[in-house]
Amino acid sequence: MLEPLARWLLWCTVWAMAAALSGCYVAPDDRTKARVRLVNATRDYASLDLRVDGSLRQGAVAYGGSAGYAEVDPDQADSSITTAGSATALLSFTPTVSRDMAYAVLAFGKGGALRQLLLDENQTAPASGKTGLRVVNGAADAGALDVY
Repeated sequence: MLEPLARWLLWCTVWAMAAALSGCYVAPDDRTKARVRLVNATRDYASLDLRVDGSLRQGAVAYGGSAGYAEVDPDQADSSITTAGSATALLSFTPTVSRDMAYAVLAFGKGGALRQLLLDENQTAPASGKTGLRVVNGAADAGALDVY
């Protein structure tokens, strides 16, 4: 049982790193808005949509993929994740986002138990010769984990 869990944790880490590294900064059109994008890290849902205040903001984000940033009013950020083309929420949440900041909503977990994690994508670039790494424990059943 440990091997499948370790493989799953590795995939979660890889997708989280890919999400963090692919979040290139794009100058916002409206500095009063937050920028949010969906990252689909759940293989149980082939394609997901992100709705904010009932409006489709990012559609058909495939497993292992991420969408470009969508501008979101920080005061009207009630959000839901649905299967692509559906209006029925798999998960509803209200992220705390700030104007002129970038975020990724990481959708992960198993079918029927979808979870989300809001990732701040506003880190400063690492020093020359260094790299940044974000590790996300997407396996709630595993408890605390060590990274070596």
